[in-house]
Amino acid sequence: MHNYRDVLMIPKIKKTLTRLKINIKFTSLKSKIMTGIFIAYNQAYYEEVIELLEKNYSKGFTRWNEINGRGSRGGEPHMGSHTWPTFNDAILTFVEDEFVDNILNDLNQLDTKTEELGLRAFSWKIDKTI
Repeated sequence: MHNYRDVLMIPKIKKTLTRLKINIKFTSLKSKIMTGIFIAYNQAYYEEVIELLEKNYSKGFTRWNEINGRGSRGGEPHMGSHTWPTFNDAILTFVEDEFVDNILNDLNQLDTKTEELGLRAFSWKIDKTI
């Protein structure tokens, strides 16, 4: 993503290139609005979560395996211990805004089917990237 200072430099760059008789076509610096989605879920959901993301055009993600957690809405803790033997996983993905509602709706449907397993998702706008 480009910052405001980069945009201000374009007229100066164009003028210099014209003076040097270098012809370059400039394209728009408009970038797509992105949203980050953090998904924490019981390991049993892994394949469904990946399929759901792929269906909604999210190819890239970062995944954390075997993390501990306890939800705020009930359900069983996931601690990987003798008492609470399951683990959670988590995924962080960044998607274009147009796909966010579909992803969150699909995740909600998955969670509603088996609430005792536990699944939470949080989203936020991304204003800059490198």
